[in-house]
Amino acid sequence: MSASAGKTVGKIFAGDINEILIRERRGCSVELGALLVSEFAGMKILFEAVNVAYGSIVTLNECIDIAWRFSEKKEYRLHEEERKFYNVIHARPLAVINENGFSKPKLIPPMFGSVREISDSDLNFMMRENDDSVAIGSIRSGSSQLNTPACLKREAFTHHVLVAAATGRGKSNLVKVMLWNLMSNNKVGMLILDPHNEYYGVRGVGLKDHPDANKMLVYYSMKNSCVNQTLKINLESLKPHHFYGVIYNLTDPQRDAMEIYYHAHGKKWLFRLLADDKPPGDNKINLATFTALKRKLESVLGLRFDAAANKFDNKLNIFVDFGGESTVADITSKVTCGSKVVVDTSDVGGETELLIGNILADEIFKFNRNAKDEGKLDSFASVCIVLEEAPRVLSETEGDNAFTRIAREGRKFKVGLIAITQLVSVIPRDILANMNTKIIMGNELSTERRILIESAAQDLSKNDHIIASLDKGELIVSSIFTPFALPVKVPLFEDYIKNFMKPKQQFTIDVPG
Repeated sequence: MSASAGKTVGKIFAGDINEILIRERRGCSVELGALLVSEFAGMKILFEAVNVAYGSIVTLNECIDIAWRFSEKKEYRLHEEERKFYNVIHARPLAVINENGFSKPKLIPPMFGSVREISDSDLNFMMRENDDSVAIGSIRSGSSQLNTPACLKREAFTHHVLVAAATGRGKSNLVKVMLWNLMSNNKVGMLILDPHNEYYGVRGVGLKDHPDANKMLVYYSMKNSCVNQTLKINLESLKPHHFYGVIYNLTDPQRDAMEIYYHAHGKKWLFRLLADDKPPGDNKINLATFTALKRKLESVLGLRFDAAANKFDNKLNIFVDFGGESTVADITSKVTCGSKVVVDTSDVGGETELLIGNILADEIFKFNRNAKDEGKLDSFASVCIVLEEAPRVLSETEGDNAFTRIAREGRKFKVGLIAITQLVSVIPRDILANMNTKIIMGNELSTERRILIESAAQDLSKNDHIIASLDKGELIVSSIFTPFALPVKVPLFEDYIKNFMKPKQQFTIDVPG
């Protein structure tokens, strides 16, 4: 449904530079979040309806009395009802539009000026999809969808994107649409850590159905069916700091024990630690500390050393002592060259999943940091890492890890995050401040809305009720890369990609095994 173009909705009768009041025209029904336009002196001011209220030229007591008469079915006839009773639209100015583009509002339209609904022609100044931008949906006015695409600059993905919403509001659908539109862009590499195996499209449509999937998409999984690459990581690729901030309740003495083994044995430190039945006899590591640490590492790695057979019993077959030597380097090379790499971690526990992500994120960050030091960073693609349930690693309690380092420093090295979460309240404020694009979907929790509003790139102080009322697929994009906070409607992924797929591709199902 497209918003009606040019229909007058009312007249301005009061207000100031922060908010104007509009008497709604009889028969109109302006929705919360609707985009409105006032034209004068060769320019346009774009407004957003932030509240709709009743208005009357009679006193409140008179209105109460009239309501009583009607409720008690008393005989009563309203005089000049259309003149005396009306709706008031509270509208916040978003931008001034003229022939030179747009600017921040620094003036107000004339008293009694007309206000109309927005049309697509009013948004000709908006950025269109190209090599330097990515479409995420269409501009929305209230619940009506316009034809103007809502786009993010490519640069936004290295300045971090936060996707925040309550359960069931369409976070995964949004990310799928975003990734689909990034697939052909070789200037942005993507590492997609997928704990639910929902992005590649193993059991339905997904990124594998993109026309450029054969040359741009790589899929890693621990399963052998329907995969490009089997996920195996050699134990020699792991260093002690890979476990920090992702293994729960890892104590300082246990960290010290890992560092002692690493300095003593180098790349073979994990082999030795897991194979030993007790700590070295130099008394640097307490027996209880060693036993607890070994138990944690065996659990997260899915490994147990069988002394009788002199080999590892491997339950997960991801972390291996033979093979997988180049996996981490291969994935890093692919994403820094612009490919999109999906890593399926749906069959492992939370700590194992986070360890895999931390290893890969750490290597990518180090690669780009070294490339910048050598003056070669511009030779590589920007990299963005999709991180589901972000508070698991972006929180005060989990400490420092590759993800927190990227959140704080990544943009200097062209590495960004798409951090997806239901709870922004547990993410440290300094990390939230570094998320320069916030995609805000519906949320009934007032504490979560307040934090999002306070950390947004634009003033959203009057948008609390709008955020609470957002339906599935509706969102607000607040970014330093957008002219104002964009109201957006995201299409359903399965319907959206039909426009890009050949007829024989549509609704194909690829089931492993």
